[in-house]
Amino acid sequence: MFLGKTAQGRVVKTINSVDENGYVYPLNLVQIKGYKNRYAFVMGVTHTVCNFDGRIIAALVPKDPENTDLKTIWIMASRSSRYINQDIYQYIDVKNDFPEYELVCYYESSAGAVVYRSIKGKLRFLLIKNKRSANWGFPKGHLEMGETKYDAARREVLEETGLHIKIHLGYEGISKYTLRNNVDKKVSIFVATTDDLKTTMQEEEIDDYRWLAYDQAMGHLSFENDKKILREAVDFLIKQKLIVNKNTPTAQAIDREIELKEQERKERIAEYRRQKWIEQQNKLRAQRYYEKHKEEIVRQKIIKKRKRNQEKKRLQNAANNNVNTQNKNNESQSNADKKQNTTTDKKEN
Repeated sequence: MFLGKTAQGRVVKTINSVDENGYVYPLNLVQIKGYKNRYAFVMGVTHTVCNFDGRIIAALVPKDPENTDLKTIWIMASRSSRYINQDIYQYIDVKNDFPEYELVCYYESSAGAVVYRSIKGKLRFLLIKNKRSANWGFPKGHLEMGETKYDAARREVLEETGLHIKIHLGYEGISKYTLRNNVDKKVSIFVATTDDLKTTMQEEEIDDYRWLAYDQAMGHLSFENDKKILREAVDFLIKQKLIVNKNTPTAQAIDREIELKEQERKERIAEYRRQKWIEQQNKLRAQRYYEKHKEEIVRQKIIKKRKRNQEKKRLQNAANNNVNTQNKNNESQSNADKKQNTTTDKKEN
């Protein structure tokens, strides 16, 4: 892949020009120098130019690699610029104009959170293990169109763990690394807590989750940068008096946990009673229906029983007829054999 590589190009379609199919070019399109059939859109240049020198920062890649009629379309920008998928979507309508392509970016932006809460009066941190990498880390994911980093963090945690989180403003841990496909990734990690007591794992992407004490979490985390973020997050929580220390939640948090558990207990009791009430109402409706249609129900039962008896009798008669027919056939065969034997004896005499 060309992602991250520098390249030069000559403009072959200027911004806002229209091709023979009516497509309006949202950006300048260049032919990459040194390659006959490789083209690239140019980000960050809103006026007509003749040539461009920059870096390949994204690509529109055919979804079907076996379709040789479709060629990868590259996206360039100045060497100092950093564009993510959201920036590119503002100019290129991939869904409608390039439905057979998918966008792959050199720069990716994701967001997630260090989620903590009190469990049985002890401070616990949430870690997940991703199926694709088998590494332990924080719940996180890509920003979607129109999302802020905070929106993405809330959505990703909810999708991966089923938890609604409350983000504490004032801390943002940054994790930067390069993926195997040369994608330069930046992840923003916030600090958040939750009132949800039940964790629901997204089985398609998440292999496991655990609520761990601080030292256990540090031992599980796969990357040093994540360990650094957890240390910073705990320091932030202590300074903000949101926790007592790395192992101890505040008294208010413990009281809140007790309150939530009591609320959950009451909700379970209420739901149990509601289900019992529904069962009782269904039984009463069934009983009233039976009393109202008792004669018809009894009559239908008699008819069904009579039909079953008739069918049983028919099958029995059919079986008896088969036996009688078989006996007659056997008797006829026996008489025929006797007659044959008598005829043979006469001929011999």
